[in-house]
Amino acid sequence: MLTEIPGLLELMAEYAGKPLNGGIYRLLDQKLHDAADRFVAYAFPAWVGRLDPFGCDWMGRIFAIDGSDRRADDSERCASLLDPATRDLLQVPASVTQFHNEILVDDPETALEETLWKEWQSKHRDGLSYWDVAGHNVPGYLGGSLELSNLQVQPATVYWELSGQLIAQTFKLKPGTPIKSVTID
Repeated sequence: MLTEIPGLLELMAEYAGKPLNGGIYRLLDQKLHDAADRFVAYAFPAWVGRLDPFGCDWMGRIFAIDGSDRRADDSERCASLLDPATRDLLQVPASVTQFHNEILVDDPETALEETLWKEWQSKHRDGLSYWDVAGHNVPGYLGGSLELSNLQVQPATVYWELSGQLIAQTFKLKPGTPIKSVTID
């Protein structure tokens, strides 16, 4: 699907592997793309082969090409957002090109939680490496909140692996079901 989006491969060739704007957004290189694909396989198995990750934000939320028949007003495939902290898969009402050229530029608050990013960045002067995200210690679906105290720098690959497994194992639980422990081997 990446090849269907005009200019996306060229954009990724130039910027993948580099944290953009201090790390608030990044385009995925092959290693992060593969890790994001594994997250999709764990957390959203019905979407395997129908989502093609291309980027992520500073909190590890994954942006992907929507491989369904949904198209934006420019006839291009739409973008989707997968959030490991909330287990949401949101369909962005814009194409991948519109996402990069309009939404990231005109509305970074909605797209990237820019205000929280700036607050987090003021307390973490070193920022984030390309490989790291400020992932949730306790995901929202397990009672965690979107607060600085619940965010911790961690490798994106590890965050997505653990989050994907947690989502897969808790997806069918009814709200309020107690989880006594989580074991990481």
